Amino acid sequence: MSNDPIVTIATFMNHAHAQIARIALEGEDIPCNLADTNQGAYILGMLIGIRLQVFEEDADRARKVLQDAGVYQCEPIDEDDPQGKEGE
Repeated sequence: MSNDPIVTIATFMNHAHAQIARIALEGEDIPCNLADTNQGAYILGMLIGIRLQVFEEDADRARKVLQDAGVYQCEPIDEDDPQGKEGE
C-alpha cells in the first residue's frame, strides 16, 4: 500500500471541517492525510484550501464515507483544475 499513488479527494476552506472529514475517514479505517495545515501553508490554505488526501485505491470509498456522513464545506477536486482557477 505504501507505493500506491496518493490523490486529493476534497479541499476545505475551514480547518475544523477538514479535521471532521479526517476523523470520519479514520473511523472507517481509511488512511488519510491533511495537506497544507502547518502555519505557513495554513495562510496559503486560506487561498487554495486544505487538501484531504487518500491512497488512490481508497478514493471512491472515502468520497462515499464523506457523502454519507454529510460532511459539509467539502469541495470536490476537479482533476483538470485542481486549484479552482477555471471559473475566474
